[in-house]
Amino acid sequence: MKLVTSALALTAITAVIGCGSKPAPSGATAPSAAGVASGPIGATTTVAATGPVDSAALAKAGEFAKELQAGKLKAAMLTPAFKKLIAPATTEADKAQGWSDWGAESWLAEHAKGVSTDQAKGLMLDANTTLVTAKSAAGRTLMRLVKSGSTYLIDWIDVTTAVAEFDFSQAPAPAFAAVAFLDATLTKQSRLAESLLAPAGAAKLAPPLDELDAKRGYNAGIMGIKLSNFGSAATGATNLKLVKDAAGYVLTCDVVHGEGRPFIIKLALVDGVWLVDTFMPN
Repeated sequence: MKLVTSALALTAITAVIGCGSKPAPSGATAPSAAGVASGPIGATTTVAATGPVDSAALAKAGEFAKELQAGKLKAAMLTPAFKKLIAPATTEADKAQGWSDWGAESWLAEHAKGVSTDQAKGLMLDANTTLVTAKSAAGRTLMRLVKSGSTYLIDWIDVTTAVAEFDFSQAPAPAFAAVAFLDATLTKQSRLAESLLAPAGAAKLAPPLDELDAKRGYNAGIMGIKLSNFGSAATGATNLKLVKDAAGYVLTCDVVHGEGRPFIIKLALVDGVWLVDTFMPN
């Protein structure tokens, strides 16, 4: 995937998200009665792995991958929170449930067609959430599953190319937040990237301009433009490294623009959720 940007847009991003900003509360909510996270998509990105791999979740990820590879695209595979993120309601019928099933299935057809389970690995983020990573053609599949009753639903999925291998086992939850944000940004999935930003950082990147923005916490139009403009024809990222510092975790990487340009992604813990607080050239 290629991204097109300008030095001005990149400078704007650098100027408004800083390591000194203190994240506001994430608004994470408790799981619904069905056991599916009903709050912001980051709500299931918890602090750390709590146990061994959930083999049932790993097996379910394999089932999902086979169905997606066969073109069996079902909105029912996804959590309500993820469907709201990738397929906002457009019709009156959609508004009653909060998302568009047609939109969700169309999104899967476009963005999950290269899903893979080659060399799949699973890591538990908490008792109800499992992160599954696998190799895809020249890239990676990243899938997060959440328990829903006796089964699992997809709470995040992305398929990227030209992205370096990365070991998530060191600190699975912050690693997921950083790498998923990077993946979403590189593939122009602005809404996905937005969902992983700390509220205070999002507000500084795209300040609210009206009452609707104030409810959301930022201006969606400005946010979308700035995120999609990142990268100046970026084709991937290399040399990914996650390190812990006094404030949290930092992911460093080289974003490929013909030659690598160092970037950092700083993470902050907001109400038990790891979110991206800083994204800037290093």
